[in-house]
Amino acid sequence: MYTFTDEIMGLQPINVSSPTQNHSPGMITHANDAVLGGGEFIYLQGVANTVVGSLVTYGPAQTTLSPAGALTGVQAAPVAVAMSANGAGQWGWYQVSGQAVLAKDGSAPAAGAPVYLGAAAGQVSATQAAGRQLVGASFAAAALAGAASVNVLLSRPTIEGQII
Repeated sequence: MYTFTDEIMGLQPINVSSPTQNHSPGMITHANDAVLGGGEFIYLQGVANTVVGSLVTYGPAQTTLSPAGALTGVQAAPVAVAMSANGAGQWGWYQVSGQAVLAKDGSAPAAGAPVYLGAAAGQVSATQAAGRQLVGASFAAAALAGAASVNVLLSRPTIEGQII
């Protein structure tokens, strides 16, 4: 369970979604977990079909589940990991750095390998493909093909994207 390390009173808990906007969109804070270590989190509006561990893209005006397949038409897009089932009309925290637990597809990643977008929206994969690599992310540990989630090391990642 994450506890805040910033000295700011009244912060919405990391793993809680709220129908009320409690902080400024894009606010960054820091928290620590006894197992996963320290992390950096951004406050964003939720999106439909979000589960804990979903990968999202975000910008000043919106949050969306990461695309299934390649990101096209842009050079790069920032991504973050949902810390709660933060659905449409809700607000919550998304992890942008540290060790995070992400939803993954049926691939079997090796520790230290690059991370790619999965075939399903919001998931990651070990399967290499143009326009799908997460720059600033690597698998923290190996995972079995049947595992639903995987630990990933994040450092403010972006999706590589491709212009077509």
